[in-house]
Amino acid sequence: ESASAVIIAPKGVRISCRIRSPPILRPHFKENNIPVIATNSVCEVCLQQIRGLQGNIATISGIKAPHMQPMTSLCRDRLENLSSLAQGFDLSWSFSAQGVEKRALFFLPATSTAQSALTVAASLLGFDDLGLQEFAEATTGADALGMTLSQNGSVRLYLQYWDALAKQVDQGDLTPAPLYLGLKRLAGGRARRDVYFCLPMAPESEYRPELETALLTFGAAAVPVANLLDQLTPETCIWTRTQGAGRQSWLATVRRAQIQSQDVIDALAPIANRDGVDHVIAALRKGALLHIAGGQDEIKGSFLTFYVETDQSGMQAFLQDLTV
Repeated sequence: ESASAVIIAPKGVRISCRIRSPPILRPHFKENNIPVIATNSVCEVCLQQIRGLQGNIATISGIKAPHMQPMTSLCRDRLENLSSLAQGFDLSWSFSAQGVEKRALFFLPATSTAQSALTVAASLLGFDDLGLQEFAEATTGADALGMTLSQNGSVRLYLQYWDALAKQVDQGDLTPAPLYLGLKRLAGGRARRDVYFCLPMAPESEYRPELETALLTFGAAAVPVANLLDQLTPETCIWTRTQGAGRQSWLATVRRAQIQSQDVIDALAPIANRDGVDHVIAALRKGALLHIAGGQDEIKGSFLTFYVETDQSGMQAFLQDLTV
């Protein structure tokens, strides 16, 4: 059985693992000048060895069971620290034939402090070392970071490359380019890497049919949907298509359109009592619509996701009920 731990130890401590060889325990950041090592590759044998190194290890805590167990107090502390560093939050509801998946995202600046806090929190939530290494390498050129948690146990790390894309567009280059990168550890432990390619200044003929079909198929009202989509332009609908194994999907970032929440609520009125839609409507009464996503996923099939802005209190409410 695997376990996770946060080990605060002096530099140079090594654990020999009889199950996984060799476990590389490398510091992700420093706390009071003592390296903090977050790892998911420590087995129970290693943990016994670690516990025996009382003279060399300052603190060991945060041992946890696999996904979907009550969150440890250490993990909650790290997430609260992440909340204090965040520049924004959103709540999302993804609808498919499998039901409704509720998620929440921390939006963070691309600073070393935020990256360190995100890395440790992700590790405590079960994100593997190789994935964290890939995330660290991908931060070059990123201007924002993100972590999404799901009530089904998945953990997703995101990077945004808006500044690089904006520079490209300012030079007159409208070639599709990565805007977001998602490194995902889905429920059940499956890993997926999704690249969100932006089509700069995508014409209405590119984004409107997809959005219209998805919303009407979902059961939204036709006239309010048309009113909602009329508010989008190539400048205010940031359109991306996702490249990832087993996935054909799109993401429309609509925050720049500043769509009134009531316009979205009116569109959802015919299905307001559907499971999960009532929660989307309640969130829209407090925050703005940020994104709509849809497409095909090899696991959940056709899906439609709404992302709504929230604040720190909204994130705290989500975390209170979260299991990991």
